[in-house]
Order: sequence, then structure tokens, then C-alpha cells
Amino acid sequence: MLLPVTLPSLSRVLRSAACVGVLLVASAGAVHAQLPGSDLPPPPGMEAPASPPAGPERGTVTQPPPPTPSQTPTPASAPPPTDGVIAPAPADTSANSGARTALVVDAATRGIDPRVGQHVTHAMRQTLAAMGYAVASSTETVAAAQRARMTYPPAPADLWRVTLAAGVDRGAFARVWADAGRYVFELSVASADGTGPFFARGSSGAEDLYAVVERLTREAVPAPNVWDAAAAARYRAPVASAGPADSPLAGQLATPSPSPTGARTPFVRPVTPREARAADAPGRRLQLALYTVSAIGADGNGFYNHLLELSLGVRLRRDMILSLQLGYANLDGRHGREHNLMPSLVVEKRLRLAPHLDLSVPIKGSVGFLPFNGPVLRVSAGLAYAFGERVELTADLICPSFWLIDDRVYVSMNVSLGLIVRL
Repeated sequence: MLLPVTLPSLSRVLRSAACVGVLLVASAGAVHAQLPGSDLPPPPGMEAPASPPAGPERGTVTQPPPPTPSQTPTPASAPPPTDGVIAPAPADTSANSGARTALVVDAATRGIDPRVGQHVTHAMRQTLAAMGYAVASSTETVAAAQRARMTYPPAPADLWRVTLAAGVDRGAFARVWADAGRYVFELSVASADGTGPFFARGSSGAEDLYAVVERLTREAVPAPNVWDAAAAARYRAPVASAGPADSPLAGQLATPSPSPTGARTPFVRPVTPREARAADAPGRRLQLALYTVSAIGADGNGFYNHLLELSLGVRLRRDMILSLQLGYANLDGRHGREHNLMPSLVVEKRLRLAPHLDLSVPIKGSVGFLPFNGPVLRVSAGLAYAFGERVELTADLICPSFWLIDDRVYVSMNVSLGLIVRL
């Protein structure tokens, strides 16, 4: 049955509908406010990706292979470069004594979405332009890397060679990975005047990635007016221009010099001690380790001792570790099993089997003291495998030990298994 609709009832219906609409909009806004707002925006001049990379999640992530410079495409939506440079900001160039040029090698990502590296590279290029640098285009950077036969990711010496090959004043490169739910950045900068290399390191979430990368770039890259012209002239003396005539930044390649065999080799600057120390410095210096050790008598006495050792180590270099250990010792005594504590000092040297292999050979020497007994000397060699940057599993397979007890020396062959966590 149809009811007559009066004007007051119609107005009440409209007001009710309006209220419902306001509630729906507010609910939608509330739901939208709960969505994660840390998605990175696409770099200006690039098409937005289908699914923008969000902030790194805690846990294990799949590690994609790092892109090589020769495979890094120029975004199709970006306008084609006309002069190969990004024009610097006018406000910054007025303070410079002379125009300086720079390049940015594409950032290397590890264990995260490679698109994050595109954002980092773009932020570094924009920051250098704002500082007053004329920044080489991606095409010119890739061409210089190919001419210099740069390995990727580049070491500080490789970055310096590419900087010379491109004919620019400074070169920058960043590594990016995720740790504890945050992005971690490590920037390195080479300068054609021989200063440096310069480094900066920091971390950010997805929401402040651009601000942190800009701050780290300004920390690592010297100002354009900080320049040693005399030193730059000496380093560039053996290089000759060989780039395209229409590109002001295209490269000064190394002039070949004759070798004793008649072949012509490019000029390469030797790595300085400071560069070698910087490349060898560990990212995480402190480490905790827990070892279980089985000591089997090897001199006819047939004894068996077992130890649980807790270790606190300091990485002096990537391959040199100094540790203090405290071990609980369950010993084969005269009247049965005995309990004791054994502190010891351990010096460890790592031998890398290959640059890109996470397998190494730890060689250790330790001096300990067993209360009411005497000193204990131990040397060992084994294998260690790293699961990422923080966790490592190690085993000592050849480990002779010498126990000095009651003016006698007891010999044992030890086997140990350990878990290392770097802080």
C-alpha cells in the first residue's frame, strides 16, 4: 500500500540520507587514514609503478640480483636529455667559485625492491643539482662505466676511475638494504682532485627516505667550492679527452701508456692506504657468540672435557677479530666429573675464499686459564658461513689444545660449533 508523502516527511528522509552519506564519507576517510602511508612516491619524471614499494618489513626478504650499469634503462616517460646535465639551482651556483660536475652511479639494493634504489639515485641527483653541481645524465654515466670497465657495485677505487673516465669532478654511489624494518644507506663519494673517499651512513623509513638521502648526500659530498685545482691537474695530466664533441661531460679517458711488452695499458691511480682501510672497515664492530666445544684426549690418556663458551668480540677489521671468552668447563677429574670456569683471550684472522662468497676460514689462537689447574693454549682452523650481515655459523674442525696441569701437558683435539650474532 502506498503512503502519501508530505513535505515534512520528505525533508526528514533527505536529512537522514545526508547523514548516512556523511557517515559513509567519514568511515571511508577513517579507513584510508588507517592504510599505511609510507609508500614511496614515484620519482618526478617517471611513471608510477604498479605497486609502489612500501617500507621494509621485519623478517627475511628475497634478495634480487643487483642491476648492472649497462642494464639500467632510462625511464621511457622521462624527457630525452638535451645537454646531458641537470641544471643546478640558481640560488646555490652564485656562491660557487666555479661550476663543478658530478655523476651518480645507480644505487645497489640488496634484499629489497630494486625500485627503492631508483628513488635513492633520483634523490642524490636532485640534491647534487641543488648544491650547484652539473650532474651527468644516466646515459653518460653508463657509458663512462662501460669505458672504464667498472665492476658493479663499485669499490671506492672503481668509483674514482669512473669519475675520471666521465671527465667529471666528483662521483657518488649508494648501497641500500633493510635492517630491523628500516632502510639503511651507505654513500661513498670519489673526487677527481684526489681527496677522499668520503662516506656517509644512515637509515630511514619509507616516509622520510628523500629527506635522509638528501642529508647524507650533503654530508658526504664536499661543496663545489672545496676543490684542489693543482692536484686535479696532476691526476688528469695522463688522461685525454675522448668523448663525443656534443657532450660537455662526456669523458676524459685514460691515455694508454706503453708497457715493456709493447701493449698499451690505461692509467689507473693506485689505491691509497686510507682507501684500503675504508674499504676494509667492518659495518658492525661488536659480536656475540656461543660455542659448544668437545675436547678429546689425544695423548693416550683418553679423557673427555666439554665446554660451553660465551664470547664478546670486537672486529678490528673485516677479517681481524679480538674476543674475550668465558667458558663453563665440565672436566674429567681424578674423582669423577668436575666443574670449573675458564676465561680466555682469542685472536682470530679470517681468510676469504672468494670476494663474492660468504664462506671463510677462521684461524684462531687463544690463551685461557683454568683455576686450580693451569693455563690452556689452543689453535684452530675451520669454516664459517654468513647468513646475511648479522648471523654466522662457524665450526672449528682442526683444533689442537694444550692443558698445563700439575706440571704436565695434556693434549686434546677439539671440535667446536658456534653461532655468531653481530650487533
